[in-house]
Amino acid sequence: MPATLRIPAIAVAAALCAHAAAQDRPMHANLSPALLPMYRDLLTGGTGDLLIIGDSLTVRPGTFTYAIDDLLWEAHGIAGDGFRGIGQGFDADMRQGISAVGGNGYWQSGASGGREPYYGPYTLEGGFIELNPGGHRTYHVFGPHVRVYYVTQPGGGAFQVISGGKPLALVGTAGELGHGFVDVDLGGSGLDVRELTVRAAPGSEGPLVVSAFEMRTGAGGYMQHYAGRGGVGPEDFLTADRATFSSIVGSIDPDAVLIMLDWSGYDEPPGFRADIESLIERVHDGAPGARIVLLTHHPFKETIATQADTYLAIAEAGGHGYVNLYDLFDGREELEALGYFDDFVHLSPEGGRYVGGYLFDLFEAYGRAGVAADQNGDAELDHTDVLAFLESFTQRRASADLAAPEGVWDYSDVTAFLVSFGLASE
Repeated sequence: MPATLRIPAIAVAAALCAHAAAQDRPMHANLSPALLPMYRDLLTGGTGDLLIIGDSLTVRPGTFTYAIDDLLWEAHGIAGDGFRGIGQGFDADMRQGISAVGGNGYWQSGASGGREPYYGPYTLEGGFIELNPGGHRTYHVFGPHVRVYYVTQPGGGAFQVISGGKPLALVGTAGELGHGFVDVDLGGSGLDVRELTVRAAPGSEGPLVVSAFEMRTGAGGYMQHYAGRGGVGPEDFLTADRATFSSIVGSIDPDAVLIMLDWSGYDEPPGFRADIESLIERVHDGAPGARIVLLTHHPFKETIATQADTYLAIAEAGGHGYVNLYDLFDGREELEALGYFDDFVHLSPEGGRYVGGYLFDLFEAYGRAGVAADQNGDAELDHTDVLAFLESFTQRRASADLAAPEGVWDYSDVTAFLVSFGLASE
């Protein structure tokens, strides 16, 4: 029997969404269509990739994204730690982090390096390191398969990728200003910590810039990719070279992209909607099939209400998913009383676990419901799925066997489909 429904998740999600009755804004909208391709992969043994484009609230150690990662790994298996920039500020000696453990002869950008002169626009996450002649930097990474991203430029030098004292690749970076990547196999399997060193090749004198790692296990399951910059809004990401941004997103090839940005940094409210819509366009330049989920911030300031309204308008106009964290709490006073603030903006580990668990239950409920409801497999939810279910049910096909007992087609399967289709249509 296909694993399509998780009734406890549906019940929890429904209970948590009771806030909506007292709010003008819904707590969420259009989640099943937005999550359907990712969950179809997760439920059929493939890799479900989620790219998160956000500010520091999405990448600081212990925030809600780490809880989502752990919960989805437990539910669906671990496909890897995904894409992670290597600028200074958000590195973490944690499962979803990259820990820098040594090196010399390098310069490292800040946590919001997208505006750093010359190289920042040719990265996705905004972070990078610049290696001097003879310089090197060593990291702890997870999983046997690593993609190393770097900046290409006229007169660029060459670097080695080394693990266990063994050179795995010699990479030349000379070319037009842009980006490139190289895939290396560190050997073994599973998620053991491995050391990986990027070192300027002997005799190389040209400039060298390395920007990110993408870590994969080679197995099916969930993989979460981080593109986070501290204290910025969408306009900061729009300073990236468009071809580079779209190409790296295409390399990641996410099923879904979660965006959590307000108008911090260089944005202003009047242009915020246009900037978010431009950012979505750039995502679709590289990954045309990626579905979008717009996630508001929690209520650390009152102006997040405007972000929540703007996100809802964008979601309704573009058919994107939407989750409203602003109305999940009764203002920052409730967050403080619950111990969910780490400071005046960021979530504490307890707050991160709560928000992560809330989002996980929404994802599980609406993602699984979408897969069960999409009976004709076209990744769209409409009346043709009802007709396809009736045909499969009468023919006793596995796709209509949605409820226990397995191998029996009866009213419980019809009920399960109707529940899934109704939930998926919200």
